[in-house]
Amino acid sequence: MNKRTKLLIERAYDRLDVLNDIDHRRYLDRLFEERKLEERIHRAGNPKGFTGTVDIAAKLFIVRDLARFATGKELPTIADFVALKPSYMYAASLFANFGGLISANLRVDAPALAELDYVKECCK
Repeated sequence: MNKRTKLLIERAYDRLDVLNDIDHRRYLDRLFEERKLEERIHRAGNPKGFTGTVDIAAKLFIVRDLARFATGKELPTIADFVALKPSYMYAASLFANFGGLISANLRVDAPALAELDYVKECCK
């Protein structure tokens, strides 16, 4: 992953910290921990096949998925739940509840974030 992409991801993720200040539940932190766990499980079979850290991969998925929703990607339905990662459904739920806040904080970079490619950025 190049420095420019990593900076784009980190800045977007930092702007989403507003999700931790909505009420007593730290929504972004919960999403991050869930996404990291899924990434660790994904990498368990081939830990040397990745160039990005688990943390940056988790952040990539978070900002990419929320940016895709912010740029018009359709939210999953309840029927999609069995086929999608729990963290993706949680991100969709966050967008359904706080989409205005998320869109406002990703507005400038949303198109670039929505195009991030995990394989290109985090795999050898």
